Amino acid sequence: MKWLAPQWAFALLFALVPIFIHFWKKSSAKKIVLGSLYLLHRKEPNFHKYLKLHQLLLLITRVLLLCFVVFYFLKTISLAPLAGLSEYFPFHEKTQVYLDTGWDSQKILKDIFLKQFPNIKSPNFEQLDWKDLNNKLLNKDQSHYYMSRFYGLDKSELNLLQKKGLTLVPVAKEKLKNTRLNPIEIQPKNPFVGEYVEISSSLDSNELNKAHSIKLEVENKVVQTRNLSSKTSSKLNFSFKLKAQGDSYLVGKVKIDKDEFNSDNSQDFKVPLRRRLKVALIEDITNVQEKGSKLHFIYQFLVSIQQNSPQFNVDFEVLTSDQFNNSSNDSFDWLVLGDLQNKVWKKKDERVIVFAQRGQIQDFYSEKFSLKTFSLSESSKRMEFLNLPALDSSLVSSDFKSYRHLQIKMSKGQAIVKSNSETLAMSYKGDYFFSFAFTKADFSGILHPYFPIYMYRLLLDRWEFQKTSELKDKFDFSRDSSFFKELKLQDSNHQRVDFSIPILLLILLLLALELYFVLSIEKQKS
Repeated sequence: MKWLAPQWAFALLFALVPIFIHFWKKSSAKKIVLGSLYLLHRKEPNFHKYLKLHQLLLLITRVLLLCFVVFYFLKTISLAPLAGLSEYFPFHEKTQVYLDTGWDSQKILKDIFLKQFPNIKSPNFEQLDWKDLNNKLLNKDQSHYYMSRFYGLDKSELNLLQKKGLTLVPVAKEKLKNTRLNPIEIQPKNPFVGEYVEISSSLDSNELNKAHSIKLEVENKVVQTRNLSSKTSSKLNFSFKLKAQGDSYLVGKVKIDKDEFNSDNSQDFKVPLRRRLKVALIEDITNVQEKGSKLHFIYQFLVSIQQNSPQFNVDFEVLTSDQFNNSSNDSFDWLVLGDLQNKVWKKKDERVIVFAQRGQIQDFYSEKFSLKTFSLSESSKRMEFLNLPALDSSLVSSDFKSYRHLQIKMSKGQAIVKSNSETLAMSYKGDYFFSFAFTKADFSGILHPYFPIYMYRLLLDRWEFQKTSELKDKFDFSRDSSFFKELKLQDSNHQRVDFSIPILLLILLLLALELYFVLSIEKQKS
């Protein structure tokens, strides 16, 4: 037996109350003998033994009645199924069912469970994968089920779930023949209209010697096809090269042929398109065409892009701070600020690149970037560019140096160039501040082959970082059949017994017996 509400067990002590009253009444009775009747012969009444028997049975009835009332509130159930009783008095536990919807929808899993376990009333369903479930604390007063395909889980992982008190319910086939189309990668992520993009991905298949047809669709039309065969490997890489066309987005999908599991047979994409990139070079003191200007080498880069890479459609204007501030033109994507005599800031959604300024102008930008500035340092510092793509690591192997920079301390944002623990450049809310100028006098890397690559990544936002895979560690569409063959699921013939109704019937019977004995005793006394 098991009690679901053991906090009421102390109430069993009340069963002693009828016993105490019985013996107290017996000991407190006094015999009174009248003098006139003293010499008469005394004879025990004929019904004395009968009365004693009924009083004893009444006592037992009352003790049992109190015990069964307490048992009812204790919510008594059986520890194991009992033949004959389980069918008529089944214990309906609070049942929590966890659903792994990585393969099947929640509705399908619910329908399977209710059909397979018709005797489980009003189960509570919750969507949870096995990793999250493994870290979840389970309520010991409930019965817990876990429905999944269990593909790719080994015996140790399955045993771990069982030890938590879960009943594992496998669904669908033990093994699927499947080819998975992995997430696609598109470079560049923000192409210009007319620029070529590369759409790449890979296939995982558990079928060798199978031909695979991969289709690239743009606006619901198949524009390219790749045919691959998994003769020697289960993993196949592929790519498409496509000219970006459209009004605002390049929209399409990559798909493969249908198989036994179709949820991973296609990948949609929607890539924002640029029509142009417009840059404002704002300089008050030095002509940008002179090498002494902070913006000279950026100017040269933009001219080179216009001449050699027309597909990028990059345009720029050279302005003074007064010209920009008094202009109604707010269509720039970038504001690149050299030596200024007036404060300049974005008018709309522009992004800003600022170099170190003088006096109150610098105070203005220190506030914008949450900086503290100190004195100008003219000591040579070895520089380290942070958070660069892996492809660039071989290009920046040589030491870059800063010969002159404004000492700064940042409280917000992210450092992008450092010298040991000192920050030399930072980004904050998509804008950039450099404490050194892009001139020969300030920066050793200005003539390095990597400089135009860095400007290309910075201005065109082409930071092509390697994507971290979000796929499962292993590609497996089968479960451990030997484990589940040994597993026996609880069915309707293996339910524990709820004694609440039998106890209520016994309480009614004992009440009737108590009434009978009380009436019998009163009748004998009269």
